[in-house]
Amino acid sequence: MGEAFGETYREDIVEFVERRLHYLSEFVGKYYPGRRVTREEALIAAQAVLEAHKRYDGALWEEFLGIARGAGKTVPEFLVANGLTDVRDLVLLRGPGNGEYASRPATAEGDAGECTAFGASGEACGGTPLQGQTWDMHPDARDFLVVVRR
Repeated sequence: MGEAFGETYREDIVEFVERRLHYLSEFVGKYYPGRRVTREEALIAAQAVLEAHKRYDGALWEEFLGIARGAGKTVPEFLVANGLTDVRDLVLLRGPGNGEYASRPATAEGDAGECTAFGASGEACGGTPLQGQTWDMHPDARDFLVVVRR
């Protein structure tokens, strides 16, 4: 099923991968002046977490591999497209000029967030406090959304 999906949407997947790699580079340059992320660095970061994804759910992993194969993309490229913010955060943990991942995130001026968090007291909510957070998808993903009925 994954391979068929990758073949069917190959052109879109290829474009989405390239947009995500470009966006990652732009984001880092904007919020971390002087810090540059190359395509190779992004793919190394994605490669570093492939095993964790594989262990999480074997069947899902096989479908993921099939989509990448069907689209003609490498697994790290496809992971950047699907896990952009996680790969971005991992890249930013990496120390400049070395291959090791630092134990603390890089710092930046400005608001580098893309999520919205909220909190409200119990008093404001009829006795039960509320809190939550969204993951705000970057608008470039809208062009590539596909609903699949399985």
